[in-house]
Amino acid sequence: AVLFEDELYLFNRGMDYEADYENFNQHLAAARRAVKINERIKYLTSAVKLYKGYLLPELSDHWVTAERERYHQMAMDAMMQLAELQLQQGELDQVITTSQLLLNFDPTYEPMVCLVMRAQSAKGNTSGVVQAYDALKQILREELDARPSPGTVTLFHNLTRERRTVNPKV
Repeated sequence: AVLFEDELYLFNRGMDYEADYENFNQHLAAARRAVKINERIKYLTSAVKLYKGYLLPELSDHWVTAERERYHQMAMDAMMQLAELQLQQGELDQVITTSQLLLNFDPTYEPMVCLVMRAQSAKGNTSGVVQAYDALKQILREELDARPSPGTVTLFHNLTRERRTVNPKV
């Protein structure tokens, strides 16, 4: 499994093997090449399912820290793209499921919370919009001593105002 060449230890890629990180990269590349939205969703879903968390979290060597962050960012981007495509396709429950995956890693990621609020609003679930917004406000306050961005606040007010205007009894 391990070769020693030119004073270096190398993985023997001539063996029959499978590596999640390679499959992850292949699915992301296929998603970038896909023309149809359903194909992109399929490949992004496959990539996202492969991501189980930070790469080699038990190691702290410099080389792994950069790779860990790179793969984490690629996974976050894939989750965001997937949720956006799911929203475009009207797959509202899937948006919420995908969003929760990303928010488990970073609950302060406002763009994903905004997608959750939009999906909840499209479902007619004003209380879901309020819950998502309130959770964001709380986590931002507790973790970063910050508030939601003006864009998020405006989106929240627009989504909750629209629902009150359409159904004044709510």
